[in-house]
Formats: sequence, structure tokens, C-alpha cells
Amino acid sequence: MTSTRAVTEIEIALDTALVDVPVAGSEGIGHRVAELDAAEEFPAPFVDLLDAFGLPAYYVPTAWGGAVEDHELLLRLWRTVARRDLSTVIAHGKTYLGAASVWIAGDAGQAAATSARVLGGARIAWALSEPDHGADLLNGESTATAHETGYRLDGVKWPINNATRARYLTVLARTGKAGTGRGQSLFLVDKAALAPGTWRTLPKEPTHGIRGVDISGIEFQDAELPAGALLGAEGTGVETVLRALQLTRTLCAALSLGAGEHALRLAAA
Repeated sequence: MTSTRAVTEIEIALDTALVDVPVAGSEGIGHRVAELDAAEEFPAPFVDLLDAFGLPAYYVPTAWGGAVEDHELLLRLWRTVARRDLSTVIAHGKTYLGAASVWIAGDAGQAAATSARVLGGARIAWALSEPDHGADLLNGESTATAHETGYRLDGVKWPINNATRARYLTVLARTGKAGTGRGQSLFLVDKAALAPGTWRTLPKEPTHGIRGVDISGIEFQDAELPAGALLGAEGTGVETVLRALQLTRTLCAALSLGAGEHALRLAAA
């Protein structure tokens, strides 16, 4: 990406924090992240470092107490992390993807609660894809059946980044006719509020790259959701997702840019 802006102080501070992080028993962050990837271990020390640095504030709009007023700045921050370790930014940044639908379609109460959670370090996953349908969101088979006090959620979401580690998930589920643009709705699900036995996580999948990231899944069976879990109106789930993707897919360019710069650094070393 070509930008007319100079490198900001926050980018410099973030890169310095990543480079200077104390890593016992290794030769610095580059070697340690390689060790974690080879062992398929979650990059917890570096994810925690991003929390301590304050990166979650850049996942929350300023209207809700965060620091997001310039989308390019968040892209540049992700790019900075991706230069050092792609797994870390993918693991940490998933919360922005999970929260984006709340900023777009949530009401004031949902947005305020979500901002407090994100600023407090909570993880939010974005549960869209399914085993038999992948990105074919219109034909997803997970269902949210309405009743007097809320919804009953059933189905499997897989593969999902942070499905196991995240407490919260933004879940796309069918509330209407399958295969139609208004057949799916979005729900903000708190796993801690679900009854025992109504959900379970699925094992982490082995991946060719980013091997330490929590690429797993989740299954719901008769999971009761309150009416307030619905984001926006019924039937607007796919519309909200497509609007959120305008933000999140743009940010994914940061991952490629940072990884490419890391490769160039290694080649020139």
C-alpha cells in the first residue's frame, strides 16, 4: 500500500514494543514466533503484549470510547504486527472482525456492552462459515428458532478463528427461508451465559501456515439465547455481514503487506 503519510508515533511505539519484548531462552521475537509456529502453539505472549499495548482500543469506534476514527491507522498497526508475526495479528485481530457487526447493526446497549468487553481484553469470534457450505452464507444450516422469550440456536460453525478461545461470538444463523437474502440473522452469543451441554467446541484444525492460531469450531444444540442477542432486525444478517466485510477485507491487506515485508527483510538479511 502506498501512503502519503509518514510513519506515526503509535506505529513506531508498537514495533518497538514487539522488538523489545523479553523472550527467555531464544534469540528474540523472530526466533520465538518460529518456535511457537513449529510447535503449533498459540502465540499467547505476543497476543497479551498487544493487549497491554492498548491495541483493542483501535477495534472500538471513538463514539463508544475507543480510538477508531481512521481506518487506515488500524491497517497500518496490523501491518506493523504482521511484519513481526502473522499468527499474532490474526489471532488478536479477529476480535475486530467479530465486533464490526455490532458497530454496524447493534443498538446503543449492545454497542456499549461490546465496547466495554473489547476494551477489557475480551475475545469475539465471527462465526459465519459451516462445514458443508463454507462461504455460501445464504445456505447456512445453523438455525435460530424464535420463541416467546428469545431464540433456540442449533448448528455447527466451522472453521472459525478463535472459536475455542473467544468467550463471545457473532453467529450467523437461519431465521427464515434457506437460500434467500433475508433468511439469515446475526446474534451476539456469550458462551458463558449458555446452559451447560448446549454447546461444545470442536478440535483445532491443523493448518499449513499460522499453525498456532485457534482455527477450530463450535456446535450448538438447543442453546437458548435472549431476544437481546439479535443484532439488527431479523433477516438482515447477510446484509450486515457484507457491510462489515467492506471494512474487514480491506484490513486483510495489512496481513499481506506485513508478511511480504517480513519476507523481504529475511531475504535481505
